[in-house]
Amino acid sequence: MNSFDLYFTSSPDLQLVKTCFYFNFNAPIITVRGKNFTHSGQSGSFLWSSGVKSLAYFLIQSVCLSQMGSKNVFILSGAKKSLAHSLSLTIIKEPNWLAEMFGVDVQGNTRARKLLQIRNQYYNLGNLVEISLNTQFLALTEINFYLNDQKQTSIKSLIQLRESLDIALQDSKRQNEQAQVTQLGFDFL
Repeated sequence: MNSFDLYFTSSPDLQLVKTCFYFNFNAPIITVRGKNFTHSGQSGSFLWSSGVKSLAYFLIQSVCLSQMGSKNVFILSGAKKSLAHSLSLTIIKEPNWLAEMFGVDVQGNTRARKLLQIRNQYYNLGNLVEISLNTQFLALTEINFYLNDQKQTSIKSLIQLRESLDIALQDSKRQNEQAQVTQLGFDFL
Protein backbone atom coordinates (compact mmCIF):
# COMPACT_ATOMS: atom_id res chain seq x y z
CA MET A 1 0.00 0.00 0.00
CA ASN A 2 1.24 3.48 -0.89
CA SER A 3 0.89 6.53 1.33
CA PHE A 4 1.91 10.18 1.20
CA ASP A 5 2.55 12.57 4.10
CA LEU A 6 2.74 16.34 3.60
CA TYR A 7 4.26 18.51 6.35
CA PHE A 8 3.39 22.21 6.47
CA THR A 9 4.57 25.04 8.65
CA SER A 10 2.48 28.10 9.39
CA SER A 11 5.34 30.43 10.20
CA PRO A 12 5.37 33.05 8.78
CA ASP A 13 2.92 31.86 6.08
CA LEU A 14 1.67 28.41 5.22
CA GLN A 15 4.34 26.49 3.31
CA LEU A 16 5.05 22.86 2.56
CA VAL A 17 8.39 21.95 4.15
CA LYS A 18 8.63 18.16 3.83
CA THR A 19 7.02 15.16 2.16
CA CYS A 20 7.30 11.42 2.76
CA PHE A 21 6.13 9.02 0.07
CA TYR A 22 5.85 5.35 0.99
CA PHE A 23 5.81 3.07 -2.06
CA ASN A 24 5.09 -0.66 -1.75
CA PHE A 25 6.35 -0.90 1.83
CA ASN A 26 9.82 0.33 0.85
CA ALA A 27 11.73 2.91 2.86
CA PRO A 28 10.10 6.34 2.56
CA ILE A 29 11.11 8.78 -0.14
CA ILE A 30 11.70 12.00 1.79
CA THR A 31 11.99 15.46 0.24
CA VAL A 32 12.41 18.78 2.00
CA ARG A 33 11.94 22.35 0.93
CA GLY A 34 15.08 24.05 -0.30
CA LYS A 35 17.27 24.30 -3.34
CA ASN A 36 19.48 21.25 -3.88
CA PHE A 37 19.37 20.60 -0.16
CA THR A 38 19.98 17.00 0.84
CA HIS A 39 21.15 15.25 3.97
CA SER A 40 21.21 11.73 5.36
CA GLY A 41 17.95 9.85 4.89
CA GLN A 42 16.58 12.33 2.36
CA SER A 43 15.94 11.71 -1.31
CA GLY A 44 15.69 15.23 -2.63
CA SER A 45 14.33 18.73 -2.38
CA PHE A 46 11.71 21.04 -3.85
CA LEU A 47 10.95 24.75 -3.98
CA TRP A 48 7.59 26.19 -2.90
CA SER A 49 6.71 26.70 -6.58
CA SER A 50 3.36 26.95 -8.32
CA GLY A 51 3.59 23.26 -9.28
CA VAL A 52 4.16 22.18 -5.66
CA LYS A 53 1.38 24.49 -4.44
CA SER A 54 -0.99 23.13 -7.10
CA LEU A 55 -0.22 19.54 -6.12
CA ALA A 56 -0.70 20.26 -2.40
CA TYR A 57 -3.98 22.10 -3.03
CA PHE A 58 -5.26 19.32 -5.28
CA LEU A 59 -4.49 16.65 -2.68
CA ILE A 60 -6.01 18.49 0.26
CA GLN A 61 -9.13 19.37 -1.72
CA SER A 62 -9.50 15.71 -2.71
CA VAL A 63 -9.20 14.55 0.90
CA CYS A 64 -11.58 17.25 2.19
CA LEU A 65 -14.31 16.25 -0.24
CA SER A 66 -13.87 12.60 0.66
CA GLN A 67 -14.08 13.31 4.39
CA MET A 68 -17.22 15.39 3.84
CA GLY A 69 -18.85 12.24 2.52
CA SER A 70 -18.62 12.83 -1.21
CA LYS A 71 -18.56 9.62 -3.22
CA ASN A 72 -17.30 11.51 -6.27
CA VAL A 73 -13.60 11.88 -6.98
CA PHE A 74 -12.44 15.50 -6.99
CA ILE A 75 -11.64 16.74 -10.49
CA LEU A 76 -9.46 19.81 -10.81
CA SER A 77 -10.48 21.52 -14.03
CA GLY A 78 -9.30 24.68 -15.74
CA ALA A 79 -8.14 26.47 -18.84
CA LYS A 80 -4.67 27.81 -19.54
CA LYS A 81 -3.06 29.76 -16.67
CA SER A 82 -5.29 27.95 -14.14
CA LEU A 83 -4.28 25.76 -11.22
CA ALA A 84 -5.18 22.68 -13.29
CA HIS A 85 -3.02 23.93 -16.16
CA SER A 86 -0.08 24.54 -13.80
CA LEU A 87 -0.34 21.04 -12.36
CA SER A 88 -0.73 19.49 -15.82
CA LEU A 89 2.39 21.31 -17.08
CA THR A 90 4.29 20.09 -14.05
CA ILE A 91 3.42 16.48 -14.86
CA ILE A 92 4.30 16.94 -18.55
CA LYS A 93 7.69 18.54 -17.81
CA GLU A 94 8.58 16.05 -15.04
CA PRO A 95 10.84 18.41 -13.08
CA ASN A 96 13.51 16.90 -10.84
CA TRP A 97 11.57 17.63 -7.66
CA LEU A 98 8.67 15.48 -8.90
CA ALA A 99 10.97 12.51 -9.50
CA GLU A 100 12.64 13.09 -6.14
CA MET A 101 9.26 13.35 -4.36
CA PHE A 102 7.65 10.20 -5.81
CA GLY A 103 10.51 8.25 -7.33
CA VAL A 104 10.55 6.79 -10.83
CA ASP A 105 9.34 3.57 -12.41
CA VAL A 106 11.52 1.14 -14.36
CA GLN A 107 11.06 3.20 -17.56
CA GLY A 108 12.34 6.33 -15.80
CA ASN A 109 8.95 8.09 -15.62
CA THR A 110 7.92 9.74 -12.37
CA ARG A 111 5.40 7.82 -10.33
CA ALA A 112 3.40 11.05 -10.24
CA ARG A 113 2.17 10.07 -13.71
CA LYS A 114 0.47 7.11 -12.06
CA LEU A 115 -0.79 9.22 -9.17
CA LEU A 116 -2.61 11.77 -11.31
CA GLN A 117 -4.95 11.05 -14.20
CA ILE A 118 -4.96 13.90 -16.70
CA ARG A 119 -7.60 14.36 -19.37
CA ASN A 120 -6.99 16.70 -22.31
CA GLN A 121 -3.43 17.37 -21.21
CA TYR A 122 -2.52 18.93 -24.56
CA TYR A 123 -5.87 20.73 -25.09
CA ASN A 124 -6.81 18.61 -28.12
CA LEU A 125 -10.40 18.24 -26.88
CA GLY A 126 -11.24 21.86 -26.03
CA ASN A 127 -9.83 24.45 -23.67
CA LEU A 128 -10.13 22.60 -20.33
CA VAL A 129 -7.72 20.18 -18.72
CA GLU A 130 -9.05 17.86 -16.00
CA ILE A 131 -7.02 16.15 -13.31
CA SER A 132 -8.17 13.46 -10.90
CA LEU A 133 -6.44 11.25 -8.36
CA ASN A 134 -5.81 7.62 -9.24
CA THR A 135 -7.15 6.11 -6.03
CA GLN A 136 -5.95 2.68 -7.15
CA PHE A 137 -2.39 4.01 -6.83
CA LEU A 138 -2.92 6.18 -3.72
CA ALA A 139 -6.07 5.89 -1.61
CA LEU A 140 -7.47 9.11 -0.15
CA THR A 141 -7.24 7.56 3.32
CA GLU A 142 -3.48 7.20 2.82
CA ILE A 143 -2.82 10.93 2.31
CA ASN A 144 -1.88 12.62 5.59
CA PHE A 145 -1.40 16.29 6.38
CA TYR A 146 0.65 17.75 9.22
CA LEU A 147 0.72 21.35 10.37
CA ASN A 148 3.62 22.31 12.63
CA ASP A 149 4.26 18.55 13.14
CA GLN A 150 0.67 17.92 14.33
CA LYS A 151 -1.39 15.49 12.23
CA GLN A 152 -4.54 17.16 10.92
CA THR A 153 -7.37 14.64 11.08
CA SER A 154 -10.60 16.57 11.62
CA ILE A 155 -12.48 17.92 8.65
CA LYS A 156 -12.41 21.37 10.29
CA SER A 157 -8.60 21.39 10.53
CA LEU A 158 -8.27 20.13 6.94
CA ILE A 159 -10.59 22.84 5.64
CA GLN A 160 -8.61 25.49 7.55
CA LEU A 161 -5.41 24.11 6.02
CA ARG A 162 -6.99 24.20 2.55
CA GLU A 163 -8.14 27.80 3.08
CA SER A 164 -4.64 28.83 4.18
CA LEU A 165 -3.22 27.14 1.10
CA ASP A 166 -5.76 28.97 -1.05
CA ILE A 167 -4.48 32.28 0.37
CA ALA A 168 -0.89 31.23 -0.40
CA LEU A 169 -1.93 30.47 -3.99
CA GLN A 170 -3.65 33.84 -4.35
CA ASP A 171 -0.57 35.62 -2.99
CA SER A 172 1.62 33.78 -5.52
CA LYS A 173 -0.69 34.74 -8.36
CA ARG A 174 -0.61 38.39 -7.25
CA GLN A 175 3.21 38.33 -7.05
CA ASN A 176 3.46 36.80 -10.52
CA GLU A 177 1.15 39.45 -11.95
CA GLN A 178 3.23 42.20 -10.33
CA ALA A 179 6.44 40.66 -11.71
CA GLN A 180 4.94 40.57 -15.21
CA VAL A 181 3.94 44.22 -15.01
CA THR A 182 7.45 45.15 -13.79
CA GLN A 183 9.03 43.21 -16.67
CA LEU A 184 6.93 45.22 -19.10
CA GLY A 185 8.37 48.45 -17.67
CA PHE A 186 5.19 49.52 -15.92
CA ASP A 187 6.36 49.38 -12.33
CA PHE A 188 3.59 51.51 -10.83
CA LEU A 189 1.90 48.96 -8.55
